[in-house]
This record gives sequence, structure tokens and C-alpha cells, in this order.
Amino acid sequence: MDELVGIGRTAPPGRDGRISRRAVEAAIRAKGHSVGRARLDEATHILQAELDTARSKAD
Repeated sequence: MDELVGIGRTAPPGRDGRISRRAVEAAIRAKGHSVGRARLDEATHILQAELDTARSKAD
């Protein structure tokens, strides 16, 4: 999961700065990894939580 999240961090943010599941999936697959729906969802949720935490600290 750590590797998937690390790769997902390279994905561009989607609308309103939210994490795009499709962008995360594309980044992971571009690195030659396969990912199932459950693991992709988990990685996306982790990334969104990180982004939300960073935003709340900035405010």
C-alpha cells in the first residue's frame, strides 16, 4: 500500500483540488502495476486524507 500511495502522490489533483481516483489509477498503471478496486479506493482515501490534513494546517 505504501508504494501505491507513493505513486498516487504523483497524480495531478482533480476538481477543486480533490484527489481523482482515475488519476491515481492511471499513475499506478503507468508505473507498470496492476491494482484492484479495493486497494485503489484505499490508496485514494489515504491520499485525500493527507491532502485534507495539509489544507487544515495551512488554514
